[in-house]
Parts: sequence; C-alpha cells; structure tokens
Amino acid sequence: MNKLTALLTITLLITACQKSTSPSQEQTASTDSSDVKLVKEISLEDSFWNSLAMQCDSIFKGLSSYPSDAEDSFFGKELVANFNNCTDTQIQIPFHVGDNTSRTWIFSRLENGKIQLKHQHLHDDGSVDEVSNYGGTSDGGEVITKQGITNIHVHFPADDFTKQLLPEASTNVWTIELISDKNTAQDVMTYNLYRHSKKRFIASLSKTPEIE
Repeated sequence: MNKLTALLTITLLITACQKSTSPSQEQTASTDSSDVKLVKEISLEDSFWNSLAMQCDSIFKGLSSYPSDAEDSFFGKELVANFNNCTDTQIQIPFHVGDNTSRTWIFSRLENGKIQLKHQHLHDDGSVDEVSNYGGTSDGGEVITKQGITNIHVHFPADDFTKQLLPEASTNVWTIELISDKNTAQDVMTYNLYRHSKKRFIASLSKTPEIE
C-alpha cells in the first residue's frame, strides 16, 4: 500500500466515525423531539379567558383606590361585579356603583383569539345611553406565577370606535388584573384605567364567599 492509498483510507475512516450516531444518542434525540411536540403553548388571552370564565356565577365586591378625592363620583361607594351571564364567547358582568346599576362590562372572545372589552351604559328604562360600547381589544400583558399566586393582566387600549365617540379618551388603556392566591383561596380582580400613560381610575374587588 503506497502512501497516497493509506492517506485516503485513514480519511474515509475518520469521516465515517464523524457521521455515525450511537443508538443512545438517536434514542435521546427521538425522545427530545417527542417531548417538544407534547408541549402546547397557552396564549395570554387563553389564560385570561379561562381565569375569567372560572368566576362565572361569582360576585366580587370592593372599593376604588384612585382617585382618593372625596368629590369623585366613585369615592366611598361599594363596587359590585356580578359574573352572572356567561357563554363560550362572551362574559357579561353587571358593574354596580352604589345604587347605580347602569353599567355592564362585556368581555367577548373574537375569532382571531383576541379578547374585546366593552362598557355598556343603560338608562333606567333599558335604553342604551349615547355614551356606551366604548373599550378596546387585548394587546399585551403578562402571566406571573410565584409562590402559589398567579397574576394575569391584559391591556385593552382604546379602539377606533372609542376614539371617535370620546376623542378625549383616545389614549385610554384599560388593564384588567386577575389575581388568584392558592395559599389563601382568595381571588381578586383589579380594574385599572390609564389616560396619557397616567393613572385615572383604579378599583380592586375581591370574590365574596359562596353561600351554601
């Protein structure tokens, strides 16, 4: 065997070793691929909607924490959110401010997976107020779970309808937080409204105990 033949032989042997994969490596790769396929990512909207739907038939009560001005129309009044009208695609939550029962929050699941938040205002006779149906569609947020506490919050910037109806509310962003504490079995819903990136209204409501 001349030197050239020997060199070619050694080169071929090295190449073959580099391409070979041990059975254990093949099995590991196959297992890893299978594991990846089993993981299904849950979207922010899915997490929020599922948490919201879990509260159907529940009542949340609380107070506003901002503004703290005694002249504000919400100041010191009991706030009640009643999750009493739920379907697979819409959750209506009558929102009472003291004796005022004109408001309803309406969350709707859209075909593109997003969530729409609308504010409905009715007169005593059931007719729709001229300032009604304003709100926005989900755009960002976060899910945080730590030490048994899960916080899901979603932002709803003002939509085009709202901007036309209420030009002064064009920069509105509603942020709804759903907080579940497994340690205390307590559920809290926080309603935040920002305008021009500044706080405009904040209310925190806690789930009332179920009466057996």
